[in-house]
Amino acid sequence: MQNKNYGLGILGALIGGVVGSIPWIIVALTTNFFIGWLGFVIGICALYGYKKLGGIEDNYAKWIILFATLISVVFAQFFTLCFEIYQLGYEVSLDNITLIFQDGEVVKSFLINIGIGSLIAFFGIKSLFDGLGK
Repeated sequence: MQNKNYGLGILGALIGGVVGSIPWIIVALTTNFFIGWLGFVIGICALYGYKKLGGIEDNYAKWIILFATLISVVFAQFFTLCFEIYQLGYEVSLDNITLIFQDGEVVKSFLINIGIGSLIAFFGIKSLFDGLGK
C-alpha cells in the first residue's frame, strides 16, 4: 500500500489540473469561444491527480483540489491569452501582456471567463467530493 500524504496529493492535483486545462485551451483557440463547462474537466482532472499520486482523502483534500482547480483555470485562461498575442504576430512578453491588461474590456472578459469556469468547476466537482473526508 502506498503511503498517502498531502505533498504528493498537491502535486498530483496541480498536474491533473494543468492536463485538464488542455481541452479548455484547444477549444478556446480553435473556436474563439469560451466554453465554461470545460472548467468541470479541469476539476475532475485535479481530483483524479490528487488521488492518483496518493493524496490524503480528508476534508483538507477538498480545499487542496479546489485551489488546484482555480490555479489551473487561471493558467488555462492566461495561456490562451498569451497564445492569442502570439497569433496576432506580437512577441509574448511581460510588456505586451501588461499593455493588453490596460484595456478594461480585456480584463473584464478575462475575469468573467475565470469566474464562470471556476464556478462550473466547483459546482461540478462538489458531487465528486462525497467520498472525501468521511
